[in-house]
Amino acid sequence: MEIRHWGGAIAEGDGPAGHRDAPFTVIVDQPGVSDGLRPFGIGGTFLNFLTDPSRVDSAFTAANLARLRRIKTSHDPGNFFHVNHNITPSGTHAERKAS
Repeated sequence: MEIRHWGGAIAEGDGPAGHRDAPFTVIVDQPGVSDGLRPFGIGGTFLNFLTDPSRVDSAFTAANLARLRRIKTSHDPGNFFHVNHNITPSGTHAERKAS
């Protein structure tokens, strides 16, 4: 288990990553432990620590995710660049499924 304290410059930043105001992050590499901590969490994640690619949307605020989807739709509407922590273009099947 790893506990990190956040704040300072990262909390003041204005980038697309969400949850910059989280006071702590807890990184757990033990299946049952994270379930017990979940009620105390904010439900988000940080891309740097994301192990489940299906949770990419949880790394952004709703407003930033919508903005990033518009950019992705503009520059990569066919989702050619999808082998990463993928943000689906607006209007795609994956986006509708996540909503």
